[in-house]
Amino acid sequence: MRRVTPPRALSVAACAFAVAWALAPAASAQPKPVRPLSEELQGSARAAFEQARMLFERGDYVTAHAKFREAFEISRDVRLVWNMAACSSKQRRYARAIDEAERYLAEGQGTLSAEQQERARSFLVEMRAFVAEATFVVTPEDARVAIDGEPLPLSQGRFTRLLEFGAHDLAAELAGHEPHRERLFVDGPAPIARTIALVAIGRLGRLVVDAPGDATVLVDDRPASRGRFEGELPAGAHRVRVEADGHDPYAVVFDLSPGASKEVSVTLTPTARGPWWPWAVGGAALACGAALGGYFLLRPEPVQEPQLLGTLGTVYLR
Repeated sequence: MRRVTPPRALSVAACAFAVAWALAPAASAQPKPVRPLSEELQGSARAAFEQARMLFERGDYVTAHAKFREAFEISRDVRLVWNMAACSSKQRRYARAIDEAERYLAEGQGTLSAEQQERARSFLVEMRAFVAEATFVVTPEDARVAIDGEPLPLSQGRFTRLLEFGAHDLAAELAGHEPHRERLFVDGPAPIARTIALVAIGRLGRLVVDAPGDATVLVDDRPASRGRFEGELPAGAHRVRVEADGHDPYAVVFDLSPGASKEVSVTLTPTARGPWWPWAVGGAALACGAALGGYFLLRPEPVQEPQLLGTLGTVYLR
C-alpha cells in the first residue's frame, strides 16, 4: 500500500528550527524562568537525556524515544513528553504522537508559555491529518483484544482508538471461542466502526470456493478473496457471489451447519447480453443473516495523505 510520507525538507527544517528555538529565549513570557533540560536534569535523568539527544540527531528515533521516556520517568519534566511526541512523529506513529502531545499540554498547564501551547496545538492538527478514529464493539465483553499486538482495554465490550493510515492487525480471543483475526486497512480519515462477535467453538462451518484466479469472491456481500476462498464461517445462512469483468456473475445462497464443510466450484460464462445478469441461486434460498466472524478483506486503493504544514517533530535539545 503506497503511503505518502512527510516531506524531507520539512523534517530537516523542523529539526533546525528546534535547535534554534531551544537556544534562543522564548518569544512569549514564561510563567516562570525555566532552565534548559541540559541544565535542569541531574544524575541518571540527565544521562538518559544526553543519550536520547544524540540518538535523535543520528536518526535513531525508536531508541531516542525510549531514552526520553526513561528521563521523564525519573525527572517528570514535561518537556521530555514533547520530545517523545517528536520521536513518535518521526516514526510515523501519529496516533502515539497525538497521545503524547495531548499529555504534554495537560501536564504542562501552568508551566508552558502561550507560544509552547500554540505550537503543540498546531502539531496536533498536523498529526490528526494522518489518523482515523476506529470504534470497536466486541462480544462477549470479557474478550481480549489487540491492535498490532498491543493489548487494548475494553470498557463494556467497547473501545475507541486512533489508527494511522495503512494496514493493521486486529485480533480478539476468549477461552471457549474461535479467535477472530482481521487485516484492517485504513485508507482515509473517515471514522471506522467494527462489530466483533466471537463464536463459541463448535458453531462454525467451513467454506471453500474454487473460482477463476481473476474473479472476485464476495461472502455475505463483502470482498473476501481473489480466486479461491477458504475459511471458517458461523453456522447459518450465507451468500456467495463470484464476479469478473466480461463475465456473468454467479451467486448462491446456502445454509452452513455447525462443523460441516461446503465446497463450491464456479465457472463463469462470458457476458453475451449487456450489463444485466440473472442470479443463479443453488440450494435452498434463505434470507441471509448478518455474517459474524472475521474475513480477510481485499486491500483498497490508498488515498494520498495530505501534505504537512508547519513544524514537525521539534525537540528540546538543550
